[in-house]
Amino acid sequence: RIDPVITLQLRFNHLVRTAFDYSGRERSLVARVIASGSPATPAQAAELLRGDGALQTTWTMALVTAQQSGLYAAIAPAYRDARSHYDMLHAMLQQTFYTPSGANQARFPLSLPLWFELSQQSRESLLVLRQGARREMRHRVDELIARNQRAIFIQAIILIASLLFCLLGIWVITRHVITPIENIIAVLLRAVNGE
Repeated sequence: RIDPVITLQLRFNHLVRTAFDYSGRERSLVARVIASGSPATPAQAAELLRGDGALQTTWTMALVTAQQSGLYAAIAPAYRDARSHYDMLHAMLQQTFYTPSGANQARFPLSLPLWFELSQQSRESLLVLRQGARREMRHRVDELIARNQRAIFIQAIILIASLLFCLLGIWVITRHVITPIENIIAVLLRAVNGE
């Protein structure tokens, strides 16, 4: 039987990996645009918008999944921190990089070193979120293992006790039923044989 809470927590970990992947793509693409010094091409803007849609959906699904699994209470600070880093970066980039050849792109609001610093902070907050989720999931798995080991131990004790009762029953039946019947049969056989 698969534990539904563990299943939801695995789903949450997958969503965090997805957010990590898409935000990495976004960081790379924005760094290329900043390094080139020219506005984002329509293809680059489309890729950024596609990634943004995937990230927005991923963040929403991750929050719902964390709440349903009971994981959110344990990781709320890390989740809020990672989400706020993403929202801050997204707000900074929205007008400049998410529109193709826009007028706002004449002067970038970020330098490449600042972009790397901010994106590194966002990446680190995602790592903290992932580590916290894994730690909580490991705790849940350890609880399940301990509970199942206790159940196995109790069932083993019940099995051993049942076997002992069976052996006791065999001994009682042999001693109090079969032995007297065998004695009666032996006396009757001697009587029939004339002894």
